[in-house]
Parts: sequence; structure tokens; C-alpha cells
Amino acid sequence: MNEFVDALRSEANGCAKSGNVRLTTFEVLSDGLPAVCDSRLCDLIAKEARSLELPAKFMVSGAGHDAAFLSHVAPTAMIFVPCQDGLSHHPDEWATSEDLADGTTLMLRAVMALDQREIL
Repeated sequence: MNEFVDALRSEANGCAKSGNVRLTTFEVLSDGLPAVCDSRLCDLIAKEARSLELPAKFMVSGAGHDAAFLSHVAPTAMIFVPCQDGLSHHPDEWATSEDLADGTTLMLRAVMALDQREIL
């Protein structure tokens, strides 16, 4: 992360210099370590999504979630639903009732499938 921040700072300074402006502020707002989701849970969720004929893809989220903390004590994964214009964690975030229902159904199905296993 430090190398990334250093590279980003260097790029920002280069952009400012080429634009003949001065970069006045550059600060890291969050420096928490990334959480890794459990691959078995991710696979289970993807399998259930396919069974519901829902699109599924693995993605990285830069947002802070409870999962970042829970991942230290339990296997963790997340389900995201499509949002209008791809906006997430934004005042204009909006999802259809159908997409929210699909996400809820997917979560229920994943929990039920997980309940059928003796171990994760």
C-alpha cells in the first residue's frame, strides 16, 4: 500500500506540474488492510447465483464494510446487487426492487446451502 500511495503521489505531482498548478493537498483517508473474502463462500454464492440464473462476477470493493472486521474472526463474503449507473456508496445510489429481491433470495439460498454442509 505504501508503494501504491507513493506512486499515486508522484503521479499527482506530475499531473500538477504538467498542468502548471500546485498540488496543495494529498492525504490518505484510510489505510486499513484489505480483507480477503473466503474463496469457498465466494464459490458457493456464485454457484447459487448460477442456479438462480443471476449474473455473478468476482470483484474487489474499495469501500469499508463490516466484512473487513468479520474476516478476522470468521469466513466472510459479500453479495452486491447492481445499482443504477454503477453508483455505490453515493447519495444517488439506487437499485430496483427486483435486484434487491434477487440479492435477498441469493443470500437466503447461500445460507441454506451452507447450512447443509457440516463444515465450511
